[in-house]
Amino acid sequence: MIKLADLHQQHAELKQELDDAIQSVISAGAFINGPEVSIFEQAFASYCSSKYSLACGNGTDALEIAIAALQLPPGAEIIVPANSFVASAEAVVNNGHIPVFIDINEEHYGLDCEQLESLLSDKTAAVIAVHLFGIPADMQRIKQFCQQHQLYLIEDCAQAHGARWQGKTIGSWGDVSTFSFFPGKNLGAMGDAGAICSDNEVLIRRCRMIANHGRLDKFGHKICGRNSRMDSLQAAVLCVKLKYLPAWNELRREKATILHASLQDNPHLQLFKLSEWAEPVYHQYVVRVEERDWVKQSLYQAGIETGIHYPKTINDYEPFQQYRGVTPKAKHVSGKILSLPCHQYLTQSDLDKIIYHLGVACEQAATLQTHQTEREVKR
Repeated sequence: MIKLADLHQQHAELKQELDDAIQSVISAGAFINGPEVSIFEQAFASYCSSKYSLACGNGTDALEIAIAALQLPPGAEIIVPANSFVASAEAVVNNGHIPVFIDINEEHYGLDCEQLESLLSDKTAAVIAVHLFGIPADMQRIKQFCQQHQLYLIEDCAQAHGARWQGKTIGSWGDVSTFSFFPGKNLGAMGDAGAICSDNEVLIRRCRMIANHGRLDKFGHKICGRNSRMDSLQAAVLCVKLKYLPAWNELRREKATILHASLQDNPHLQLFKLSEWAEPVYHQYVVRVEERDWVKQSLYQAGIETGIHYPKTINDYEPFQQYRGVTPKAKHVSGKILSLPCHQYLTQSDLDKIIYHLGVACEQAATLQTHQTEREVKR
């Protein structure tokens, strides 16, 4: 089976380094707040071209803590892309705020900048720019909009470690940015882990307090916080993997280039279109296809694992249906998007197999759709 993400090969590649790093933590016995955590924070901040970084429990916590640290008024509105993982909106609601859903740009799946102005109200306080699939959102326009209207800009970089827009690292554009190190990410831990980055020292200090029971020292509880610390084992693993991330991302770009060149003439597929300013890292390589579920099953039978990111827009899920937002494009593509394998361990043989079987499945799906249309006409 060609996997959507191949963690077995990654861990085999780094086995000795990972074993040594983990054993070092075990030998020292400093499982919480060990030196590995601050070492990773410094290295990751540098990688993201940010002044400060805070390691925390997971990507959802990172987003919730970042929003809490902004100290927005209760019931503030935050603009959120409709096509994202549900955590992008959960973090807003769990902070007592209101998500306002924005539609997507169908070419690159980032938020639709043309719709931003229409969503403004006197309660709008922030915009969350999600860099979905590792494709950077249009940060120049979004940042200009936020500056013009005095809004906070939050970057959700859970899928975009190392991506760039106009040569500037994703995660360094906003007032604050958040990351997930879920194992399947381009930079993944061996469990849950996350991080927050910012150039604002006061904001990061507040995030640090929130993430550690409202304190900066053992018994100096200044505010009501929570427990969201990255443990030393995860930090040690991430310190090892971070060194390889630039090379891994470059390999992903190479695989994506091959897929794109081979699939762009397929009349049954719609591929994304990148801005000249975007340097993606391809957490997912996404196509749009009719009869998506049938194509997905056909590829699975051929030994190719695929994914759907995501089968519904966030505002289609029951907890979020009450919030405003007109998102027809996001809803339209959610029934057609299919994520193909695009990780660094794919061989040319793997890529050839994906391209061939996807082509066959598309042709079969088109025939199936034609027959269904003919039956409907006869009725």
